[in-house]
Amino acid sequence: MRAGRFFIPFFVCIFSIVLFAQTSPFQIDVPAAPLSLAPGEVQTIPVTIAIPKGYFVYAEKTELNFLNPQGLKIQNITYPSSHTRLDPFFKKPMEVFEGEAVIEVAFQAPTDALPGRKTLEALLNLQGCSDVLCHPEETRLLAFHFDIGSSGG
Repeated sequence: MRAGRFFIPFFVCIFSIVLFAQTSPFQIDVPAAPLSLAPGEVQTIPVTIAIPKGYFVYAEKTELNFLNPQGLKIQNITYPSSHTRLDPFFKKPMEVFEGEAVIEVAFQAPTDALPGRKTLEALLNLQGCSDVLCHPEETRLLAFHFDIGSSGG
């Protein structure tokens, strides 16, 4: 009987931690529809992090890494400007994003790119907090879809 009294609260606690860890207040948006890209063309695509009021995301913990460039060139990744705020957990000034943070990614199709659909995957790492709660670091899998057109149009 003693074991049952221990296991039920233990499993409720573990379930709550797992459920809480999977719930993030941060919304990530990338264009869902395939984007047209001609051979040799450069196109900049936004990755938008919607940060709810009362929350912030650490600039130094925000990173976008591409897994499979599929022959496309990642010309540049531009992170938004951050600002300094006193962190309630580290008790020191930290660079953060608040409101909406837009990461701009410039893609280029090589001049000899073959026509067709390409899907690039990337991992977005971030960590955010409020003044009373710090969420664990999280990683999101993002997909960028391109329709590579022919250059002889």
